[in-house]
Amino acid sequence: MLEQDTSRLPEVLSRELESSGIPLAVYQFVDGRVRTVLVSEGLVRWLAPGTTREDMVRILDSDMYRNVHPDDSVYVASKAVEFAKQPEGRYEVVYRQKLYGHDKYSTIHALGYHRCLEDGTRCAVIV
Repeated sequence: MLEQDTSRLPEVLSRELESSGIPLAVYQFVDGRVRTVLVSEGLVRWLAPGTTREDMVRILDSDMYRNVHPDDSVYVASKAVEFAKQPEGRYEVVYRQKLYGHDKYSTIHALGYHRCLEDGTRCAVIV
């Protein structure tokens, strides 16, 4: 993901991704920091039902790893930064995270890839 000002995803693409039942998020690497651009309804239902997508973006931007198992959080964060700095890279991480309504940790297998939009903006999609 390139370090640049974020630009908006095309409206049609944003609507499609946001309404998806698949848990996913789109991120950009801006000023040395991973910034959440959007989240899907599926991710909101998975992590915090009843929360708005806008609130979920704020939650992820302030504490992205809050429900990740403490033994996995440094690993996941380091892999995310490594992925953010390699525009041709691929993100594939297995970790434990508490999901909404569960007392125990679930095993998560997250996959991510970079996409370049028509205006040159580079985004990362994580599912």
